[in-house]
Amino acid sequence: MPSPPPMPDIQIVVFDFNGTIVDTVRSTQQVLEQLQLQFQDTTGSDRTFPYLDRVPFPEPSFLQTTHLYPHQIPQIIHKIKQDLTKKTEKLISNPDIGYVVRELAGTELSLGVLTSAPASNVLHFINQQEFGECLDFLYSRVPIWGKPKVLSALLKNASLPGESLLYVTSDITNIKAVGASQVQIAAGTWGFSKRAELETYHPTYIIDSPKEVLPIIGQPVGNQEVDGEMEK
Repeated sequence: MPSPPPMPDIQIVVFDFNGTIVDTVRSTQQVLEQLQLQFQDTTGSDRTFPYLDRVPFPEPSFLQTTHLYPHQIPQIIHKIKQDLTKKTEKLISNPDIGYVVRELAGTELSLGVLTSAPASNVLHFINQQEFGECLDFLYSRVPIWGKPKVLSALLKNASLPGESLLYVTSDITNIKAVGASQVQIAAGTWGFSKRAELETYHPTYIIDSPKEVLPIIGQPVGNQEVDGEMEK
């Protein structure tokens, strides 16, 4: 039986914003710590909100130590999303993402960001991180289920097959939305979803660090070691 043809070279890399460029776990933690100050601690303790480490919000102990009731949860979640979207000073860059983007900018790849956040906020943040000039395009205010259409348009405009595009995200909802297309997906374990959860959606790759994008497209990581193992 003849061997399968080699995969086409990746020529476009698209990064998700929240959860990939932005460390959503740490950014959310920061917002929660500020929100907790608005609620009275009924236990008399001086505890602070624990590090999330992908623990679903609200953690039971948060409800037990404040005057926050279940019916208030949607309002709080909405407040968190507003803060993370509108106030870029509360956003924390994902470790190594700037290094990766700058390394890729030295290649012939086309680089871009696909996000539901406003373009002005995204541009402000990535320029603060000093890699805005490395990106070739930005598609903003794209709803989750509209992302496959944008990726298809990118491929059509470049006359490339789906396998030529690598989409980097840590969000399961994005993986589900894009999974039916032919693009390659690198799912990051640094978001709110653990490796076992990501595996159930069968992304092309599961990566533990943004630096693992480099060997996927055939680029060396330089003197920095890759954290974790790349899975295909």
